[in-house]
Amino acid sequence: MHKLSDIKQKRYYDHGSNQLKPLETTDTVRVRGDGVWSEKAQVLARVAPNSYLVELERGKRLRRNRRHLLKTREVCASTR
Repeated sequence: MHKLSDIKQKRYYDHGSNQLKPLETTDTVRVRGDGVWSEKAQVLARVAPNSYLVELERGKRLRRNRRHLLKTREVCASTR
């Protein structure tokens, strides 16, 4: 059983966090690299709860965590 202090600590720790919305297949995203949202990519598949397989415009495929993917309304050139 959790102590009252553990529950209070978790509440304060989680206070500023928010859940990221899941991405859909064919969504266009920007991939975070070196601190900037640099390359456009298309989501190919969801591999794990927060992990996605994406294909960059230049054709390279990567597996990235959801927090490193920013959904955008741009059109990606790598659409199949």
